[in-house]
Amino acid sequence: MPAAAYRSFHKSAAVKKKIKQWQAQNLFFQFLPPYCSELNKIEILWHHLKHFWLKLEDYKCKDSLKKAVDNILVEVKTKYTITFT
Repeated sequence: MPAAAYRSFHKSAAVKKKIKQWQAQNLFFQFLPPYCSELNKIEILWHHLKHFWLKLEDYKCKDSLKKAVDNILVEVKTKYTITFT
């Protein structure tokens, strides 16, 4: 199925026809914006990596940056954690 079909599925005529029936069964849609970085786990991880875990010296060159990112990613959930509240 083309990507465009996935994007428009929740707004299709077939879905719109069923919404009242689903609401009667206590099933409700919560429509999200087309892109919401606050809800995307990889965006949250990358934000922490860039702003909290990388050091200034990690940016000296491409190789040192790659090594630092690789090392951090290996230690996510142990040394590096994110608390969602």
